Amino acid sequence: MIRVNRNEKKSKESIAMARGGTRPGAGRKKGKVGQAKREMAEMAKEHAETALLTLVEVASGDCAASARVSAATAILDRAYGKPPQALEHSAPDNSLERWWQEVMATAEVIRPVRYGNLCAMGLARGKEVQTDCSIRTQIDGMTYYFETEDSKAAFMKDPQGNLAKARAHQNSKS
Repeated sequence: MIRVNRNEKKSKESIAMARGGTRPGAGRKKGKVGQAKREMAEMAKEHAETALLTLVEVASGDCAASARVSAATAILDRAYGKPPQALEHSAPDNSLERWWQEVMATAEVIRPVRYGNLCAMGLARGKEVQTDCSIRTQIDGMTYYFETEDSKAAFMKDPQGNLAKARAHQNSKS
């Protein structure tokens, strides 16, 4: 019979193994990403610019679009990961800085919105028609929304005249 001295110290490794703990070298290696997650990130990156523009549009408009903001945020999170809590300098080639410069160079200038989320052509016709703010144009530094592409096209045939009619309609309401 072999006697074991119970007072001998066991190594941390043998204690962990005996209790079902972590084993050295087991599990996914740090920094490795699964195939499904990589594929999802690539698909989301295709829509990242649209998502960013949606955030800009919603931030500058009067639309109640909390669902759209949540969706846009989710797409950006899947494309680039959630924003870090602290500034990280882990990209030696400044790729994040270059990406931000590209975004800022191509981003639309945020302009003030006239008439909230009402169709500008509708106002010119004496009606208050709600829009989803997806069809828009900018005139003299202001953003105007339209219900349909047809209403935008009709408005753009005489923008100054239609703006005068829309202003007259708004003034008659107040």
